[in-house]
Amino acid sequence: MDGPTVGAHSGDLVRLPLVWKYGGVWMDVGTFLFRTIDDICWKQIEDQDTPYEIAGFVIEMRPGVDCMLNGFVAAKRHNPFIKRWHDIYLALWEGVTNAHGFHKHPLLRHLPLLNPPVEKLNCPDLNVMMESFSDYLAAFLCFERLRKLIDPTDGFNGPEYYSNHMLLFPALQETYYFQQQTNWSGTRQFELLTAKRTGEGVVKDEKWQAAEDFVIDALTNTATMKLSHGAPGALDSFLADLWDSKKHQEKDNIEGTFAAYLRYGSVYFEQTRDMVPVKMSWPSEEVLTCGVLEPKNIS
Repeated sequence: MDGPTVGAHSGDLVRLPLVWKYGGVWMDVGTFLFRTIDDICWKQIEDQDTPYEIAGFVIEMRPGVDCMLNGFVAAKRHNPFIKRWHDIYLALWEGVTNAHGFHKHPLLRHLPLLNPPVEKLNCPDLNVMMESFSDYLAAFLCFERLRKLIDPTDGFNGPEYYSNHMLLFPALQETYYFQQQTNWSGTRQFELLTAKRTGEGVVKDEKWQAAEDFVIDALTNTATMKLSHGAPGALDSFLADLWDSKKHQEKDNIEGTFAAYLRYGSVYFEQTRDMVPVKMSWPSEEVLTCGVLEPKNIS
């Protein structure tokens, strides 16, 4: 594999087979947990009286079209949807060394480009072409293909599975809440979290109160906090990039800062609110009837 996204796409190739083989939860390393995994989803996946077999978070990747993020994927071992999802993604990599042009692959070319509704997401315009954005997030397109596919060879029914067996929560509430509150500005998030909360010389002014409200809001109203690095160049700044930089790599947990308070709260505080899942439904778009690895005939 080559190109600027080797790390991200290596992770994309690894996560689904690991979940399929062992069961459990894949969670991207840059994720804070403000609730336990059991509380978020695992109790419901384990409960024989619920229909849920997969859990995660969804976000609009096209106006009115939700897609499950792959930064948090929970399922028991040998899940049939997970296996097929990976099979589709793996097929994209046959004979290539990077993701350039994935949106034109025969298995995905019938799907429109990803085009997030930035105004609805309280996000600035993305500084990337939607072709490269869709290539970078091709695993999301693979998910979309599968959830709208019925395979006549073995009876797998993606729309039925998506509608009835997935416990999915809104990502804007449960994992990207803090991005929304700061217009997706990593620089603004960095400023809030590096501010001093306690200690000598601390003045509880408007800046202090803004940081306090930001952290309390996150600890109270969202299940996770996902620190993303990409797609590369899509936004002006990412908190993960700042915290990973040599200049700032120690500033995510300096004693007395709001960042340290956020970490403390993630360990010692418990939320009392109920998480409300998204009501899944049969896709309004065209349903494919073909094999999982059979291209749609678009002639």
